[in-house]
Amino acid sequence: MAGGFPEDLRDSPRTLEVYARGRRLVAQEYMKDGEFEPAIENLFAVPEIDYLQVHSTAAGCPTFRIERATNQASLRADPHLKNSAF
Repeated sequence: MAGGFPEDLRDSPRTLEVYARGRRLVAQEYMKDGEFEPAIENLFAVPEIDYLQVHSTAAGCPTFRIERATNQASLRADPHLKNSAF
């Protein structure tokens, strides 16, 4: 995982919205404990999951998106690409 979950967002409740291909919402995970990495890794272990949208649970607004990493070899091959996905 490159970069990891932003430290300044760990202390506030977040909702992980889980999307499959075609922007189909398939699940929501409510996070209060700040331990995002295990949940994110478990969600991406499901092959049909395409990306996660991280929301502020209190405000309901999106904070950022986490995309499934593509071929790691191709990301390393191009020094101009930054891998910010899990």
